[in-house]
Amino acid sequence: MRRIRPPMRLFRLPRRRLGKGSRNTFVVVMIIIAIVAVLGALLVYFVFVKKPERQAVPPEPPPPPKPVEPFRPLPVEAWDKADDPAPRTKRPRTGGTAKPQTLGDSAVGAGIRRLASGFNRCGRDHGAVDGSVVRVTFSVSPSGSVTEVQSLAPHSRTPLGRCIANVLGGGSFGRSEEGRSNITWSITLHP
Repeated sequence: MRRIRPPMRLFRLPRRRLGKGSRNTFVVVMIIIAIVAVLGALLVYFVFVKKPERQAVPPEPPPPPKPVEPFRPLPVEAWDKADDPAPRTKRPRTGGTAKPQTLGDSAVGAGIRRLASGFNRCGRDHGAVDGSVVRVTFSVSPSGSVTEVQSLAPHSRTPLGRCIANVLGGGSFGRSEEGRSNITWSITLHP
């Protein structure tokens, strides 16, 4: 009988035995692979692991309050004078209150303050914003009544300007000998 041979391998490489030099190469390659794996793991850790956020630095506490000075003790009065009432001072009598020559700014300001609620009502009724300013010009007669009231631009022909002028026209100021004319005043509204 004839033996059948196995087919011939075309690309058969001869077997080599691993020598000492090839073993060292294998160990070096394995060490390099281990180092690359460790470095890759560290890179992945630092890139993908969430880093803890820095703690916010609390603001500095406010400085302690200044020490309060205690009240100075009042001098102790003598016991025999403690029950006596204080002596009354006498004011010199005048013949009455004299009229000023003209109406001053303080008297005009006092009269405007007395009319503030009416001005603020006008602001509420006509949609004014808090802090709006309306400028007016007016005159005051010697008897203290208001004459020739007019609101100035930009409120001169608006309902708000007319309302302010009406309130001011009904006001009264202090009496004076000559009165005062051509008073220009700014009225601040707080509706």
